[in-house]
Amino acid sequence: MSDFTNYPDSLINAINRYKLGYPTTNLYGAVIKGASLWQDSFSIDGIVQGMMIVFTDGKDTQGSSTLAEALNAVHNKIVFTIGLGSEIQPDVLEAIGTAGYYSITDINELKAQFDNIQHSIVSYANSFYLLTYKSPKRGNNIHSLTIRIKNNPYTGERSEIRGTFNSNNFYSF
Repeated sequence: MSDFTNYPDSLINAINRYKLGYPTTNLYGAVIKGASLWQDSFSIDGIVQGMMIVFTDGKDTQGSSTLAEALNAVHNKIVFTIGLGSEIQPDVLEAIGTAGYYSITDINELKAQFDNIQHSIVSYANSFYLLTYKSPKRGNNIHSLTIRIKNNPYTGERSEIRGTFNSNNFYSF
């Protein structure tokens, strides 16, 4: 309906272009299309992390795509789902909502759910850290490295990161 934008009015205009038509919902097709709009990537040059919010008042009645295709499209992507009304399928929306499913019974609850999702997105976005390491040991050697967070309240094997690296091609800046 509309490409990514920072302008809410353009989204409202895109929605208003559509008129009521046949009483069908292409929920699975919309999920597939939405998930195809971005590719997540994590590299030293930056992070591209997309997220999608699916808001629906019904189940897929069009049948042009399958639930399996929709689930495949959102695999390894962050998707929130919100269902409103008596025609939703909570188990389907829960499966599609890889980051959470919210059921609301009244449209007045919608803003609170969007606020909850926004909080989750901001918390997630603020959880990325870039750590750089400069090894004084050069050469074609294998080295061990352990990273710990000072005053980390967590213990056990997941409380630190262990790895090895080859110092071949290391150089000073």
